[in-house]
Amino acid sequence: MSSYKVALLFIFFASKVAADCSFEKQRDLYHPALAEQDASESFQKNDVHFIAVANGFAPTRPGFKNIKPTRCLFLESNWTMLWVGADSNRCNDHSELNEQALNYAARFNKKMLELASESDSYICKSDLLGNVP
Repeated sequence: MSSYKVALLFIFFASKVAADCSFEKQRDLYHPALAEQDASESFQKNDVHFIAVANGFAPTRPGFKNIKPTRCLFLESNWTMLWVGADSNRCNDHSELNEQALNYAARFNKKMLELASESDSYICKSDLLGNVP
């Protein structure tokens, strides 16, 4: 009976996380046209981080298509998550939210990758050498 309760709690928690649509309320903070400027400003404040988008079973990391995944990049770097409903599709205007979040994250991440690859203080710089266009 105890494992049954644990399974129910897990299913309940997973469905709540998957249905997180907090990006709906934050979307005005993430204009794709300003993403590169936002990345530059963050970098100037020594805030090297990347943006992932929770829009499926696992988060999408736009701008990392041609970057070799390493432990440092994915586990030791700071990441901000934009929640657009994960795999639930329960958010209002899900398609539009998803497109905006992916577009912003791709532009932000590409600029941040460019800046971080030239930084002597970024801990994962060696993982970016030869990988950033």
